[in-house]
Amino acid sequence: MSTIFYFILYLIGFMYPCPPGLLLMVAILYIFIIAYMLLPKEKTYTPAPAKKEDDDWLKQPPLPDWLNTLQQKISAWIKWLKEKISSLQIRIKEKTTSLQAWFNPKARAWRISFKRKKSTWQNWFKQKTTSLQAWFKQKTTSLQAWFKPKARAWRISFKRKKISCQNWLNRKKSAWQEKKARD
Repeated sequence: MSTIFYFILYLIGFMYPCPPGLLLMVAILYIFIIAYMLLPKEKTYTPAPAKKEDDDWLKQPPLPDWLNTLQQKISAWIKWLKEKISSLQIRIKEKTTSLQAWFNPKARAWRISFKRKKSTWQNWFKQKTTSLQAWFKQKTTSLQAWFKPKARAWRISFKRKKISCQNWLNRKKSAWQEKKARD
């Protein structure tokens, strides 16, 4: 085998003159290729069936009597608890259905009565607001009727007082200017 390999290396070196490092790399490549071809093909592994004798070590040793009784009591208690919970759920369901059967017509009646009361209250409130608006309108018109002549009289008297004050100020000013002009 090695002679064939050296012969191939010799042929490569003879045909392609190249540095020895490259020859070494090609040689290593050839070694890997030949080793891969010489390796045996992989076979799939199938485990052998387990023997019954090997499973004996997996079996648990028998439990003591007190532990067996405790385990039986716990399982009986869990069973009793599950039965109680299921019966309680059934009773709750029956109670809720009976409560719904009692409550649904009552709730409907309550809704209807509430709607009626609401509508009557809204009508009463509308009547009160309209009556209040009418009363307020009447009071404002009566106040306006009382206030308009008074306001006119007040405006006239204010204008007269303003004119009289301006005349008085003008007289005082002219008297002061005359007095100043004399001095």
